[in-house]
Amino acid sequence: MKKTFYAAVVIIAAAACCFSSARTEGEKTPGAPAAEVVAKLIDDFSAPDGASALGTKWKFISDRVHIGKSTGGISVEKSGGMRRLCLRGRVKFVMGNGFIQANLPLKQGDGFFDASQYTGIRLTASGNGEKYYLLAKTAATRMHWQLYRAPFTAPEKPSVVEIPFGDFEKYKVKRELDPAALAGIAIVASDREYRANVCVSRIEFY
Repeated sequence: MKKTFYAAVVIIAAAACCFSSARTEGEKTPGAPAAEVVAKLIDDFSAPDGASALGTKWKFISDRVHIGKSTGGISVEKSGGMRRLCLRGRVKFVMGNGFIQANLPLKQGDGFFDASQYTGIRLTASGNGEKYYLLAKTAATRMHWQLYRAPFTAPEKPSVVEIPFGDFEKYKVKRELDPAALAGIAIVASDREYRANVCVSRIEFY
């Protein structure tokens, strides 16, 4: 009787050991922390040729591509040992619209950038204390007036701003923003008539 009991104990212990080993090899331990996602640099404006870390280049766009009268430009400057992209100009409203922007495609040629593993976009910004927008275009924004945008303030001293993808507002588009199908981003001054002055020294996915 004792031999039968001890044999049963040995069998149960062996089964438990095998189960524990199988879980360790094939599954995550319950409660284990998720692997930390490493930030993906978009641009720190250090490339001599002006290319971003993704190989694409920034360009200035204004409402003058339509019938607007806003003026401005972008430049890469050095300040406090860092290089930064600055968007400056004058936003003027014509027929309820007006904007200037620093625009960056996220992929060369056709296709979209998959940022689904990240939480959002982080940028280090400074400026004149005014409100600006971080704009995003995706596969769903086929018309030029369709976009996603999230507001941020550019304080006098450089400050880090984190914008989760979920904070982007839809503008004349039905679908929610899909981080897996990003076409481009932009720093935008719009919404009202004012003098724009905003600089970004680093921008990345986080």
